[in-house]
Amino acid sequence: MPENLAHLALINWNESEEVARQKAIARAQKYYRGDQLSYLSARLKEILDLDGVVSNDKLFHLNIARKVVTAFVERLNVTGFTGEDQAFADWAYAAWQANRMDALEREIFKQAKRDGETFVVVSLNDDNEPQFTVTPRFVDSVNGGEGYGCRAEYPDDDVTQPMKYAVKRWTEDYDEENAEHWTDDQKRAKKRQRMTMYFPDHLEKFALAKGKWELTQDADDALDADGWIPWVDASGDPLGIPVIHFRNDELECEIDSTVVSMQNLLNKTLIDFAESADASAFAVWVALGFIPTSDGKPLASDGSNRAEIKPGAVIGTNAKPTDANLTRVPGDDPKPLMDAVDRIMLWVAQVKDLPPSRFLLGGQTPSAETQKQLDSPLLAHIAQLHTSWGDAFEDMFYCARRLANFVSKGFDESALLETVWVNPAIRSDDRDDPLSFWQAIAAAVQSVPGLDPGGLLKRYGWSDADVASVVGDGVMRDLAGEAITQ
Repeated sequence: MPENLAHLALINWNESEEVARQKAIARAQKYYRGDQLSYLSARLKEILDLDGVVSNDKLFHLNIARKVVTAFVERLNVTGFTGEDQAFADWAYAAWQANRMDALEREIFKQAKRDGETFVVVSLNDDNEPQFTVTPRFVDSVNGGEGYGCRAEYPDDDVTQPMKYAVKRWTEDYDEENAEHWTDDQKRAKKRQRMTMYFPDHLEKFALAKGKWELTQDADDALDADGWIPWVDASGDPLGIPVIHFRNDELECEIDSTVVSMQNLLNKTLIDFAESADASAFAVWVALGFIPTSDGKPLASDGSNRAEIKPGAVIGTNAKPTDANLTRVPGDDPKPLMDAVDRIMLWVAQVKDLPPSRFLLGGQTPSAETQKQLDSPLLAHIAQLHTSWGDAFEDMFYCARRLANFVSKGFDESALLETVWVNPAIRSDDRDDPLSFWQAIAAAVQSVPGLDPGGLLKRYGWSDADVASVVGDGVMRDLAGEAITQ
């Protein structure tokens, strides 16, 4: 039997570099959902009464960390596939729709940007059709995660080389069919941790028992002579690793230490602004030569007759004007703090090469040409993601094709596929806008020679008659070109 690699995997989970990586992901996830540092004074807790819990500081924040991620996500939009084998391209798009990937793609993009990486596990369902399971990067519960997800290993940690293997870890629920393995000495139901290691030619399955990974198998698993689960086709050739890796640049969490520190500073400045505004609204009065009281008598020892200075109140004293004075001390102008809030958000935009308009409201609206220049770094980065994540989607379908061919299909496995993206200048929340729709069609037609625009329109639900009204004699291309220039 080959060497048990589960021990090596367990060691890898506990390496200091891996622990730091997991903690960075957990921090990015927390800040994305708004679980951030925020320190409120007792006065602000009383005023805000956040969610009915005056001590819940973490509900008070201005979440720009989330915007750093959504700035990319809303610009990424797959609209279809084309390739040398049109039957394969149509099959791929049908599988895309069946798996509701038009919605799940946003989860993939979000996780890959927020966490630095994410995965899609490829399998076949009961009907032998492709099934895609979006799986996050693994983060142990002791490091702030959910104890569920995948991790990929590469030779010398070089992600440009073919993946050595992928690992998936999760917690398995109690199973009535295996009750004897799932209860403690008191016959109480319990759970156990599972791990599957995916190699190009075989799978290895383990369960964690008393801190040690032990080999296990599911009821329908067939083992080879070495005790592993073979992952090969009828000819004995490897089926390949069915785990597709979507990576951000250098596996970096987009909500990195820079964003976290600026988010903390922003929350602190926002609190200072609220405190300053509160103090400015209630001016301080200084009484010289007398102490204002409600009854004109000397101030009681318990302060019960202290005068309240409020609109309509009359303050009097028997002292001469030269012997008494009541002076208002104005509060600080909160505007500089508000300007500081804007400045912090601009710093984040500059560091992340994002358009400032994503973070700031009001002010002068930039011209179309200026906005185009401000958007250019973001759009350039999106173009790079179109290449890397487009390749990942294509690998996803190559893997699905290999599995389907093993069962029943007969697709040419040498035929290449190409992912078709919507023009990144169009945000995903612009899909229903007619102009944006024509821009998307134009981008597809112009970027993919030979793409059938009529077929693309039908995928959007157009009838044959509607398609015929705009496709033909170059009308489609002219309309698209007109839309792009507007």
